[in-house]
Amino acid sequence: MEISKIRRHSSATRQMTVVLMLVIASLVLASCSAVPQSSVTSSEVSTPPEEQVESPTLPEVDLTAELLQKLLTAELAYMRNLQDDSIELLKNAADETRDPRLAELTSKRAITEERYDIADSATALWVELDPGSSEAWRSRGITQLAKNEKQGAIESFRQTLNVSGAERDENLEKISQIVSSSLDPKGAYELYGKVVEFYPGHVVGYLELFNMGVSAGLTEENLQMHIDAALRVDPASDSAAATKFAFFLEQKKNEEAKLYAMQQLEKHPDSYRLRSIYADFLSDSGLIRSAIEQYMQIPEPDALFSTARLFLYTSRYQEAYDKLLQYVQANPHDQSAYLSVARASLQLGKLDETQMWLRRVVSSRYIFQRSLVFARLEAQKKSTERGVEILQKIPTRSNPQRVQIYLAIDELYREADRLEDSLKALDQGLSEFPNNTTLLLAHSYVAAELSMVDVVEKDIQTLLKIQPNNPQALNSLGYTLADKTDRLEEARVLIEEALNIRPHDPYILDSMGWVHYRLGNYDEAIDFIKRAYDELDDPILAAHLGEIYWVNGQRRQARRVWREARERTPENKILLETIRKFTN
Repeated sequence: MEISKIRRHSSATRQMTVVLMLVIASLVLASCSAVPQSSVTSSEVSTPPEEQVESPTLPEVDLTAELLQKLLTAELAYMRNLQDDSIELLKNAADETRDPRLAELTSKRAITEERYDIADSATALWVELDPGSSEAWRSRGITQLAKNEKQGAIESFRQTLNVSGAERDENLEKISQIVSSSLDPKGAYELYGKVVEFYPGHVVGYLELFNMGVSAGLTEENLQMHIDAALRVDPASDSAAATKFAFFLEQKKNEEAKLYAMQQLEKHPDSYRLRSIYADFLSDSGLIRSAIEQYMQIPEPDALFSTARLFLYTSRYQEAYDKLLQYVQANPHDQSAYLSVARASLQLGKLDETQMWLRRVVSSRYIFQRSLVFARLEAQKKSTERGVEILQKIPTRSNPQRVQIYLAIDELYREADRLEDSLKALDQGLSEFPNNTTLLLAHSYVAAELSMVDVVEKDIQTLLKIQPNNPQALNSLGYTLADKTDRLEEARVLIEEALNIRPHDPYILDSMGWVHYRLGNYDEAIDFIKRAYDELDDPILAAHLGEIYWVNGQRRQARRVWREARERTPENKILLETIRKFTN
């Protein structure tokens, strides 16, 4: 059969199916018992909460040829995109039959096509015939809002909630969306408030008011009032607690947010939404160990992935590997997890397993990242040069991917202790992207390891012109000056600036401790670096803390810190060099 004939045949079949369905629907309509006439009027809308309304019965209507033709014509008009004709025919049929199903269909189509002249009378008929339908009252409110009949909309939305029953929270959200999309932020907030005040005691209503109040530019005090109202209704509300925590952060009240989360989670340990965003906050603040502790108390599989990510960040590869395997069992088709397992396997020296996981990554979304991991695998199996060669041949689709290639080459050279080659690779990257802050920061790190203080200063000064308050840049220059020069006061000022921005960052705390160590303030140095090490099991922090303990005469503590760090990261060069330097 020719394609054109197939299409004609398909279209004809579809139309015949619709005709048959309508005939059946009409016959069903004709067989129903009569429905009593409702006496609901707009003045009676504000009924008391939880009023019981009987379910509607369907009318008894004679199936005439005229009615059937009207229904079929309406449906065929709709199929032919003659929506206005279809809606008018349906409205006429709904008025004639007083069938709530036809009133519903007419209302929905009229609202969709923005024929609010017809929607007005159609929704009025719908709520009259089916006064217990929350959808009918909600549609009535949409129509009244479109006609700028705000008081009528308020009454209809109140009645929507009144008949909602178990769906009240869902309707509170839907009404909020309707009002927000129909009015300016201030008008939406005011109208929704009048709806919600008729039904106090619902967490969702207060939280929707809060969100609308944010858009309307309410004061902090008034916004806080809505969150507190929600928590008075349900002190264990996870969504309200999470909203309050996020609001603290939005107001830059990080310490208050942290204290609130700790207190709330102590009272309500099953508040997993709050615990999750609190863990994210801790992670972003550099409080890695605390973040891991929070993630590990969340039973959802996503928390496993977040925990594994932090284990990878802190070089705890076996723990990362174990968590990732658990996550993959729960999410067997997540290819981003395959990549993470491959990275952990690679760090553990499981090269064949790394290759197996990489083979499972087939989505085009992850091909580039897979290529980066494969290059590292080849560098371990064969040589650094082989890995670099693969990286240089990876096709890129954007500048950020080009930057990632340079950073990956830098990483391979640094792992091979080829710092001069690393610096050359980053020089090439900066010649292509001279103002890329990530490349500038990486370049400053390598230059610092090569004791090229003037290069570090140039890199950081360039970076700070682009991002004046970049804490990593301030810390990089501050630590370099503290470690490589006698410009200790200058170093302290830079690191203090970085700490003001990220007061809990372990690496910045470590830098401040190192400044105090160089100044001979051993107790202060131990305090700063111990705070850093308590939050991040990093071998470099362990090396620094052990060194200061040793010089301060606390050799037992030094040996303990070094021993624990060697058990976790036995091959870290800085750690091993520090231990050899002091223990021979």
